[in-house]
Amino acid sequence: MMDTSTVAVYTTNINSSYIRLTAALNKESVYNGKSWNLIEDFDIKESIDNGEIYRGDKWQGKPAFVAPVMHRNNCIAVIVIKKMLFENQSLYQVNLLKTLTILISDAVSKAMDYEKNMEANNYIDGTEILIYNEFIKKVSLGYEKQKLNLGNCCVIKCNIDRDDIEKYSLIKSLLRTTDILGLNNNDQICILLGNDSKEDGKYLIERLKNNNIIAEITDEFEYLGE
Repeated sequence: MMDTSTVAVYTTNINSSYIRLTAALNKESVYNGKSWNLIEDFDIKESIDNGEIYRGDKWQGKPAFVAPVMHRNNCIAVIVIKKMLFENQSLYQVNLLKTLTILISDAVSKAMDYEKNMEANNYIDGTEILIYNEFIKKVSLGYEKQKLNLGNCCVIKCNIDRDDIEKYSLIKSLLRTTDILGLNNNDQICILLGNDSKEDGKYLIERLKNNNIIAEITDEFEYLGE
């Protein structure tokens, strides 16, 4: 529809200028790596902070378009079209991208509002740990994205249970906003990494180990990707 083969989605963090890669059509779609500090591209940051589509100059190495996905007047994600032929960057394509972004923002906002209303039933009380049935839905989606070459999927199992609130708080402090906590069927805390490979997961395991938390990459959920 947009006449491009280089599209990626990054999620934002209200407390940081770094945004995190969530999905990419292919390796060529990735701009500035998996973690992108928008301070380095202030013109792009200014546009998306204002809820506006950024149109880049390829001669300066900028992406063709960066479109913000908005929720309650805040940018929660960006759609990056890294490359597009100049002759395809018509006013029609710009307006089409605006329309698509509005539709996506509306759909995401409704989904987030619905999820917020359901949180009481999905999480362990007083935590951001998903119950088992909800966690496997997230893991299943991660494996589906991996199967379609839209991202990686890695799950880490920690040697602590749901009632160890002190260690839960420590684990949470070591994670990024794209990482998801949940329980396996033995009530052990697991971490679904946001678009990271098993090789990437080893770095988090090392950080956990340095904080006296034993963890390992687990394949107990891989049946979800079959």
